[in-house]
Amino acid sequence: MPDFKTVQRGYVAQDKSQLTADGQQMQSITLKTERFCVPEVLFSPSDIGINQAGIAEAIVQTIKKCPDVFSEQLFQNVIVSGGNTNFRGFKQRLEHELTALRTVEVPINVMVVDDPNTAVCSGLKNLSSSDCFAEHCVTKDDWAEQGSRAFLKCIL
Repeated sequence: MPDFKTVQRGYVAQDKSQLTADGQQMQSITLKTERFCVPEVLFSPSDIGINQAGIAEAIVQTIKKCPDVFSEQLFQNVIVSGGNTNFRGFKQRLEHELTALRTVEVPINVMVVDDPNTAVCSGLKNLSSSDCFAEHCVTKDDWAEQGSRAFLKCIL
């Protein structure tokens, strides 16, 4: 664990006998149920008193807001990124929950990007430097006038 004096970042110690830079015994925490409780909040925020949809419910709600013709394709192309996707069993759990919540009888396909920690930044960097970037933009005035219809024109 960091002490913010000699050790600025925490890391997993390979050997419990390791010492810090100043020769003191390294601190450690043994995780028990926390290993499962923390990731579980992503799927069931109500467990800690947050009245919000879990990640699977949020995905289904989002797909329901899209035109029905896209539902099948969206359920078959769920792409997730971010550090939380590194939790063991995340992809399988999300597929299981989406299968139970889906509104149409289609196979669910969840894909985790190769580098989930930096994928969003890399993708936005590539999009912003592409020749077609302006075609995918919605101005504030367009949004104020047309709402989400302005966005749909960009992707259709």
